[in-house]
Amino acid sequence: VDLLEPVSHFLEASRESLAPENLIVTEMHGPANFFCLPLQEFSPDAERYDIIWVQWCIGHLADDDLVSFFKRAKAGLKPGGLFVMKENVARTGFVLDKDDKSITRSDLYFKELFSQCGLHILKSKLLRYRRNRS
Repeated sequence: VDLLEPVSHFLEASRESLAPENLIVTEMHGPANFFCLPLQEFSPDAERYDIIWVQWCIGHLADDDLVSFFKRAKAGLKPGGLFVMKENVARTGFVLDKDDKSITRSDLYFKELFSQCGLHILKSKLLRYRRNRS
């Protein structure tokens, strides 16, 4: 398991919480490498990973950077490997967040970007959040 995080103090916090003495799993299943890099600069070794999991960070990439990352990530997968992405989605088109400078893309928008990378979707699931009922 490798961990990529562009913010050094978040990476250090991860390194501490994922230290072998803090894990229930064996060392063999814990993190092996910690990379302090943005996704735009990460180029995995060819066919290194069985799975690449990206969660709640793609929204900080421009479309060109996102497509470039997907292409590099695809090259980093072993044959039969999977790319998993967990992101918020917009109902249609995209939504720009002026505060954190992120973009929330729609399902269709993501599919168009995946198509540019030669990726296809094996499974997609929309999670609906329950509202608090007082």
